[in-house]
Amino acid sequence: MFACALLTSTSGCGDDAGGGKVPNDSGARDNDAAVTKDASNDVDASMPAMLSYAKDVKPIFASHCTVCHHPGSVIDFDLTDLFDAEHGAINRENSWAKEHQSKYPTVVKPGAPDESFLIYKVAGDPDPAKFDGANNGDPMPMMIPRVTDAELTDIKQWITDGAKNDAFFTDKVAPIFGTQITLGGKRGKCTFCHYPESPTTLNILDVFNTDTGLVDADSISSVKKRVTPGSPNDSFLVEKLESTTPKGGAQMPLHYPRLTSAEVDTLRKWIELGAKND
Repeated sequence: MFACALLTSTSGCGDDAGGGKVPNDSGARDNDAAVTKDASNDVDASMPAMLSYAKDVKPIFASHCTVCHHPGSVIDFDLTDLFDAEHGAINRENSWAKEHQSKYPTVVKPGAPDESFLIYKVAGDPDPAKFDGANNGDPMPMMIPRVTDAELTDIKQWITDGAKNDAFFTDKVAPIFGTQITLGGKRGKCTFCHYPESPTTLNILDVFNTDTGLVDADSISSVKKRVTPGSPNDSFLVEKLESTTPKGGAQMPLHYPRLTSAEVDTLRKWIELGAKND
């Protein structure tokens, strides 16, 4: 699972994508800072500091989540609007396996962070190997692995050979990109963001489309096509996969940082206070 483009000029794909500081001033609230009791309004000193969804919570999702979880996302979770009845997260039934439905029946259950699957996903063990993909997916944000040296070699060989739609592409290259839009094993490393009608304008499932695909399609580079058949060095795709500082956006696949403990505490507190849209 909105969204940063692999090879386009989408603004969210800048060099700081996913790596900047979260615009969140909840630091003073993270320790449930007590409110000084004022005789004039009789405020209880033990009352937790209040949170604002717009000011404290929404920026966390914007910084870590909405590149995949946006309107129209194939993952069907819109974290740009948690309160959307059909595609959001508030009071939405958890659709994962039964063992997790019983423990975490709701994605966000107002007043009950320990019963909210969202908290489990963002605060769980950061080692993806300890998550069972069939039952609970991956910890979020998902750290999609970079392409391996062997995978990059295959991609370069495919381009060198003319970037053809042949058996080598089908057997070696397409599985790296992803051959279907699902949460299953064939998702590859690109399809969460680059699917048909994706806001990124890149559809990795139709590689040979010169408008929305890769081969002979324009990129944000004024010099390189997304893929120039016969020339890996003139293909922006190779630069985006290989270089840590490509000339346009960030290295792909994007890596979004795990939530900090302070951010998780902010989400927990917001849910405890009723998960209000304020």
